[in-house]
Amino acid sequence: MTRDHQAKPSRSQTQGILKWLRPIGLSASALLVLPLSTAGAFTPDTLGYLEFHPIRQPLYGMWANALHALLGTWQLVGVAQAAFLCATLAYFYYECEAWGRAGRVLALAAAATTTVLLKIGTASLVTAILSEALFVPLLTLLAALTLRLCRTSRPLPTSIVSLLVLFLLTQVRPIALPSLILPLMVAIVWIRSSERPPSTRQIRTLATAFTIMLTVGPVAFGKKPLQLGTPGDFLAFALLPRIGQLRNPPNQGIPTKWQEMSLGLGKR
Repeated sequence: MTRDHQAKPSRSQTQGILKWLRPIGLSASALLVLPLSTAGAFTPDTLGYLEFHPIRQPLYGMWANALHALLGTWQLVGVAQAAFLCATLAYFYYECEAWGRAGRVLALAAAATTTVLLKIGTASLVTAILSEALFVPLLTLLAALTLRLCRTSRPLPTSIVSLLVLFLLTQVRPIALPSLILPLMVAIVWIRSSERPPSTRQIRTLATAFTIMLTVGPVAFGKKPLQLGTPGDFLAFALLPRIGQLRNPPNQGIPTKWQEMSLGLGKR
């Protein structure tokens, strides 16, 4: 019995490892189209993120500067970003395959689609020193957590982690801010349609965690509580009321003036 007892854990561990082999293999296919030779390339927007420009969200600058301090070169930073994308893709494919045959088909279809999207131009963004290099993997991670949330018997921990990833997305790109309404929509669907609706304690815990993230989270990035947007305000919202004040007709110099005006509005 002792030998059987010892054999069972090792067999289950082997099965657990085998479940990860196909998702890892599918995610590794992304490496075939990622331009690792030009990893770490700068773009016109790069310095704005690295130097924490007021019209940029701060998280990518913190991420890239931390990786550079750890790895030493920007090319290795680009390679690390590609590795992070592959890791989140592997987790997404794993969660897909947990749904059985249909999930395995979905994982294969998603891998093929991802390869096509990377091939037609997204690949260069993922390895460049640019916010998309963090935004895309975090979106993939959020999708994987959503799949896990649909099948887990303990949704509360996964929900809290999902809220954290959602908040981090808003600190990478302002375009993610409208998605903060998603937790409320999920909670409504969960309460109305689930066979096991959340208890009052679970709802209270999620609401508390979400409130803490929205209040304390921006402070951790050098902003005020509940200041989810950029320190310089949104460029579009800052510019629209003031475009009529520009004296010159549209030319190449105007975008710089718009930017200066938006920053002046953001400081008031």
